[in-house]
Amino acid sequence: MKKIKPLGKNVLVELIAKEEKTSGGIVLPDTADKEKPQEGKVVAVGDSSKIPESIKKGVKVLFKKYGGDEIKVDGKEMIILNAKEDILGIIEE
Repeated sequence: MKKIKPLGKNVLVELIAKEEKTSGGIVLPDTADKEKPQEGKVVAVGDSSKIPESIKKGVKVLFKKYGGDEIKVDGKEMIILNAKEDILGIIEE
C-alpha cells in the first residue's frame, strides 16, 4: 500500500461515492452520468501549523466541486486539496 504525505497546507481526502436514487426509488448505476462527489474523508494532512485544527485525519469534509487534484492510490479515488481554499466545511453526523 502506498503512503502519501501531503506537503504544506494540503490535505489528502478519500472520495465518498453517494448512491444515487431517483424519486421513484430506482438506484442509478456507477456508469450513469453523475457529478463527482464533493464529500470525502481526510486520510492525511500536511503541515499542521498551516491547517485549521478542526481538519484532521478521519474527519468528513465538504469541498469545492472543481477544487484540488484527483489521484488514484491503490485503486481508490482520492483528491489532494488546499485546506484553506478548497475545503468548505466539516460534515458532522
